[in-house]
Amino acid sequence: MLAGGAASITLISNNADLTKFSIKAIRKDQSYDFSYNMFNKPSNFVISFPVEFPVDRYSVLSTFGINQSSTRVRSRNYMQSLPELINLKAHDFQFESVLFHRNAGLFEWAYTGTASKEMVAIFLSSDDVDFGKEYVTWRIWLPVTFSRWEMADFYESLFSKGGYGFNASINAISLDGIKDHSDFWKLLGTGTVLQELISSGYAIGSKQFTHVQ
Repeated sequence: MLAGGAASITLISNNADLTKFSIKAIRKDQSYDFSYNMFNKPSNFVISFPVEFPVDRYSVLSTFGINQSSTRVRSRNYMQSLPELINLKAHDFQFESVLFHRNAGLFEWAYTGTASKEMVAIFLSSDDVDFGKEYVTWRIWLPVTFSRWEMADFYESLFSKGGYGFNASINAISLDGIKDHSDFWKLLGTGTVLQELISSGYAIGSKQFTHVQ
């Protein structure tokens, strides 16, 4: 497909939980992308993706799962060129028993499935007006072998001004060129910028924590 044209792509998915699909065209440090919301879409339909300039590769990202009670699963593939037909499939991955024990400040989770992942991460963010105008976030990066994490010093400061004033989710992370959690920290030690590492990956699975006493 020459630059300045458009690629006609047929999308197929037999998964009723498909909610979003996006294509990103990448050339060196330049990119553009288009996203398509998939609610109430048929299982087979055609989109037109503009081709603005010659690219090095395409990133195709699909999102499955529409509510907090289920795992939101993402699937990403790289392609050298856009095919006429793309079959959108979810990774084999699900979080289970995702609980936050408020009194103990303890997060627990379990997961099933064969999808490849390099780390798990807890994402925390404040949403309580009692925190004032500052929006506070934490990212806790953990080995995939972990199934629990205690808040420790974060606990008192997080709850001192307003009860349930935060959002929390568990995420299974896939990172390009990273073998595991240890490799992640080694790269940071060599001067690699954290944001560069994060932007190279995505969460293959995410789920909100359920609060219990």
